[in-house]
Parts: sequence; structure tokens; C-alpha cells
Amino acid sequence: MIRGFSLMDLVASRGYSFVISFSKALALHEWEAVVFSLCLISLMYIGLFILKIVSIRSSWAEHGDVR
Repeated sequence: MIRGFSLMDLVASRGYSFVISFSKALALHEWEAVVFSLCLISLMYIGLFILKIVSIRSSWAEHGDVR
């Protein structure tokens, strides 16, 4: 009977456990990359929103509409 081997079976049979642990470590850091990029994007949009509010407020102050 011929049994199919996966890459993980081949790596485990050769004693390359460090490759498996390295790939698991990379998988753990993927979520950090996603969260970090989402945080940077959200900070950019928050900054643009605050800039717009300040711009509108200064426009109102310039025209005398602010109390």
C-alpha cells in the first residue's frame, strides 16, 4: 500500500522540527501585522477627521458664526 506523504510528514521524519516551530512562529505574528496596519490606518482617518473638524471650526470663527 502506498501512503501519501505531506510536507509536514517529510519534515518531521527528517528531524527538521525547527522548521515547523519557525512556521508556527510566523503564523503567530501574522495577526500582529494585521492589527498594526489597521491601527495605522485608523489613526490616519482619525487625524483627517480631527483636521476637518478644526477646519470647519476655524471657518465658523472667521465668519463670526461661533458663539
